[in-house]
Amino acid sequence: MEPVILDGLIPMGLVQSPLGVVMFDAELRVVWVNEAAVRLSGGTPAGRWPGRRLGEVLPCMDADVIERSLRRVLATGDPVVGLEVSSRVDDCGAERFWNSCLFRIDGPDGETAGLACMMREVTEQAQNQHRLALVDEASARIGTTLDITRTAEELLDVALARLADAGAVDLLATVIEGDQHAPHAHGTCGSRPTRRSSTTRAWSPARRSTCPRSGP
Repeated sequence: MEPVILDGLIPMGLVQSPLGVVMFDAELRVVWVNEAAVRLSGGTPAGRWPGRRLGEVLPCMDADVIERSLRRVLATGDPVVGLEVSSRVDDCGAERFWNSCLFRIDGPDGETAGLACMMREVTEQAQNQHRLALVDEASARIGTTLDITRTAEELLDVALARLADAGAVDLLATVIEGDQHAPHAHGTCGSRPTRRSSTTRAWSPARRSTCPRSGP
């Protein structure tokens, strides 16, 4: 292939790539971005990217994770392949996941000219992997004993931090104490004992805490 044609083909390939491509200078400021990456920002024009940090144009993405990796790539020259980051369109938007490849760009003189980040969306694959991991963890951690209260606590330990900030499992008195009530107690609608014992968990990034069980 003629060098002139090749010189034109390379930039066209980057511009038209279905992968999001962002190029940075040595200070981690954006210098160039293709249209696929522009779509990640929800439409911030490509002309408004240069000179800004990634977190400024992609505030809903884990830009800090990418920048930390870029600094390591800048220092070592070793590329990072398969870096997974997440993003959220807004406070109510669904979480999305991206697989990233980061590498350093060296000039003809061997000096560092900049860095590049290429991203592709892997939301469906990541969600499937997270579901499988949750199922595996649940099967290993829930039901380790025959104690019903302990099982309820194990259920909350697995669910919290992944699915919610707090949770409770309500256990009917008959489950805890055994069905010791007279037979006629079950013959009338609404007569089944309603006393419950609750096991509650609240989660914080530092440590989960257990709240006292409620009484009747």
